[in-house]
Amino acid sequence: MISYQDVRLMVNLLRHKFFGHRFPAHVAICVTNKCNLDCAYCYSQKFGMFQHDMTTEQLTGLVDELFQMGTRYIVLTGGEPLIRKDIRQIIRHIIGKGMKCGMSSNALLFERNLDVLDYLTSVNISIDGDEETHIKNRGQQDYKKILRGVDTAIARGLPVSIGCVLVKANQHCIKYVADLAKEKGCQCYFHIPYWRVDSSEGERGYTACTPMSMEETSKAMAQIHDLKNSGYPISYSNRMHAYLRDWPFKTPTVHRKELRDGMSKGFKPIHCLAGECYCIIDADGSVFPCASMIGQVKALKLTEVGFRKAWDNILAVRCSACHFFLQNELNLLFSLDVPTWMNLVKSWPHLLKQKKLPPATQPPAPPAPPAPSAPAEPQAVAKVG
Repeated sequence: MISYQDVRLMVNLLRHKFFGHRFPAHVAICVTNKCNLDCAYCYSQKFGMFQHDMTTEQLTGLVDELFQMGTRYIVLTGGEPLIRKDIRQIIRHIIGKGMKCGMSSNALLFERNLDVLDYLTSVNISIDGDEETHIKNRGQQDYKKILRGVDTAIARGLPVSIGCVLVKANQHCIKYVADLAKEKGCQCYFHIPYWRVDSSEGERGYTACTPMSMEETSKAMAQIHDLKNSGYPISYSNRMHAYLRDWPFKTPTVHRKELRDGMSKGFKPIHCLAGECYCIIDADGSVFPCASMIGQVKALKLTEVGFRKAWDNILAVRCSACHFFLQNELNLLFSLDVPTWMNLVKSWPHLLKQKKLPPATQPPAPPAPPAPSAPAEPQAVAKVG
């Protein structure tokens, strides 16, 4: 059943399409940059972003403001979100507002946070390929525990998507990840790193972070496109995969001049809607157009100027078009591209269902004090005499 909040979203998207109404329909919130892993290509590692996280009160206040502005979907990311001790409170606050809440996680902390999974709308679990390849990319860890995490989330009825970051070292794992998702009965999707390795990154940087060439990326997109057409559970739309396959530029992001040059060659760009319909908020409250811009542009902090002013600043610092997966999928969805919406409904039918808030876990009540004993009946005393 379509909820009032879904109707509100569609009305706001129509207002955006025809009247230019800006609202943050989809917001990713990095609740912490701290993590129990050491992924070589993580931008938190790259830019040393281990600042103080926003407080519980700041995050719940942000959720209230996003709700008022029309946000429908919040994704909690990191770092590893489950490191935060108040993560239940944050998620319950989001769901309690009638919004949908997803999470990106490495699944290594699922076993101690099973009840958290019951609150979520969906979860993305990071797996970069087979065990050997995954550990090279993301550091030493218990690979089998991650696979158990996938099974655990699915067993609890939570829609799961396996997320794979593609670099030169694991481009051969595309079919492996698609097969794994098919075997587990979940979705999968692919990304490329948001920054480029340089010689200062050392040996591990080159093995785990060296990006695919544009030619290799195009071939990877063609493979993903064909796998999806063959029935593999790949969540993003094939219109987006074809767009990345045919990307004519030498860089992953372009601005107006380069975009005009590409258009003169017959390439039709997907218009960037960052700052119009979506954004990402870093752990310190900095509001960026999208994850690819973190560390690249000057962002305003909502903790200093408020969210609305930081949100308005995005239009001045975003690019014009890019070669990244999630951003282009969101651009197509929020521009009301019909085939992309049809793919979303087919891949993620749960998004049309409103998550019911589970009852809060209450500490056991202290034992009741013993009832006072009734006064003893007086005993009859035999008279003597």
